[in-house]
Amino acid sequence: MSDTDWQENCLSYIGRTQQHTDGLSADSTNCLLATLNDPTKLQAGDALPPLFHWIYFNEPTLTENLKADGHEKLGNFLPPVHYPRRMWAGSEVSFKRDLRLAQPTTRVSTIKSVTFKTSSSGGLCFVVVEHMYRQDKKDCIIDRHTIVYKEKTTPSKSAPAASGISEQYPQSLNCVILFRYSALTFNGHRIHYDEPYAQNVEGYPGLVAHGPLMATLLMRHAMSENPHKQPAVFKFRGMAPVFADDPFRIQSESAAEGLQLVLIKQGAVTAIKAEVEWL
Repeated sequence: MSDTDWQENCLSYIGRTQQHTDGLSADSTNCLLATLNDPTKLQAGDALPPLFHWIYFNEPTLTENLKADGHEKLGNFLPPVHYPRRMWAGSEVSFKRDLRLAQPTTRVSTIKSVTFKTSSSGGLCFVVVEHMYRQDKKDCIIDRHTIVYKEKTTPSKSAPAASGISEQYPQSLNCVILFRYSALTFNGHRIHYDEPYAQNVEGYPGLVAHGPLMATLLMRHAMSENPHKQPAVFKFRGMAPVFADDPFRIQSESAAEGLQLVLIKQGAVTAIKAEVEWL
């Protein structure tokens, strides 16, 4: 199949929808809180913390239907993009009302756009999927998730991940945290837990931290700085990967309608940019 043919096939997926339900078990939220070293225990009826919706609605994909990288084979709901490298590029999340734990919840997903671009490192494909979360027939969260697919590149001799937190870079994520987040999200992508694969096949210096996990840390930072406010919109965009044991810091400053945030890893590298608008 020519590039034109498979790209046109991918474009035909725009508008596809699928629907799933989930009970939003309090146990899963408490497991994520524990992973983040937070002793809080929530129960049925409590509000789901912002961005914790990402650990729910996991697809029970059969192992035989996974690709070599651990992701589900494409062409069912998501378009059959030929580029093998996949990353969570960012999201824009609008909060309409709280989701409540242990309540029947529906997620309707729609492919909103498929865009092909070319960069200095090769072809790119951006797929935007809008997820609508509803409880009691009311819209609660609208999440526009951008996935980027990249052409395969030759693994390079990357520098090893930095180590050693400091006053300037006081945080890091170890391999256990990454494994637990992968387990909570039923995410088989091997770059997050299989270091030989991450290094030898995809060319990374170490295990890659999940984009949504880093975004959750940014949101929790924003909430800790503004404990009496509720988010209306949260946006984040990945700029550079963060690896296991990479020291980093989170900075924030007030903006017109909320807060601007950045996650900066050792070497003054901006890894993630985000912003929060308050209700």
